[in-house]
Amino acid sequence: MDIMFKYLSVCEATGAYTLLTKYPPGTQIPTHRHSGTVFAYTVQGKWTYLEDEFVATAGCVICEVPNSNHTLKVFDDSPEDMILLTHQTGDLITFDEEGELMAIDDAQTHLAQYLMFAKYQELEVDESLIARY
Repeated sequence: MDIMFKYLSVCEATGAYTLLTKYPPGTQIPTHRHSGTVFAYTVQGKWTYLEDEFVATAGCVICEVPNSNHTLKVFDDSPEDMILLTHQTGDLITFDEEGELMAIDDAQTHLAQYLMFAKYQELEVDESLIARY
């Protein structure tokens, strides 16, 4: 499973960040919640939260209220990867399959991990393209 992501902006003062993510069909990410608001725009593909009944397709905008647990699932029969543009604030709190805390991350830790993974994979990242404010 190749999930790809790119940070577009990070506000170190407020903890807000904008992220473009690409998920292959069938992807399910661990249950998580955000301590702040998330706005998600579906660029392409089809996905849902296992805890809800909605289906997001290209052009859909979703607003997640803070502190709601959800499990993102890209439909197995999706004919294309799902691409999601999100703007998020606050912490990302991730749980394992038993509901136990796995990780707590924020804009700064996400960006540090992103840069570390890029370096590990010997990928060049032009940090000037990541808006920091």
